[in-house]
Amino acid sequence: MSEPTKNELNELIVFQFCAKVIADRKSGQSIADAILSDQTIKDIFPISRGDATKASPMVITTKKPYAGHTQLICDVLLESENLEGELSTRGLLAGSDPCIYCYTFNTRAKGLSQWTGTQTYYFDVTIFNKNLPDEKGVREHFRLNCAEA
Repeated sequence: MSEPTKNELNELIVFQFCAKVIADRKSGQSIADAILSDQTIKDIFPISRGDATKASPMVITTKKPYAGHTQLICDVLLESENLEGELSTRGLLAGSDPCIYCYTFNTRAKGLSQWTGTQTYYFDVTIFNKNLPDEKGVREHFRLNCAEA
């Protein structure tokens, strides 16, 4: 097995730090507010508010493809809850306005061998969706061809 690169070590440190910030957040503080209040990590995540729940989706503020950001946030959230996750489904909620993208994971407590539950995280990706080109119905195709969750 090869030694981790400096970049890989930096990513691991950021990942573990983010999970700790989320796990240690103040009572009533949203996940986004916890991340944005920490000067060390706030510039890493293009977010503005939310808890990544159905009732309070995390708002993604980038106009660029967001999959890497949302996947990292999901991984950090699973870590902060001491869970391992396996992606089960992902996609836009059909007909949602704002435009909500969700990830559903099979979950288990760290160290267990069987999947024992599921966890779904929700992201408002309206800003990205509004910036899709509307040539030949690309935006409408993106909204209609999405997963039910």
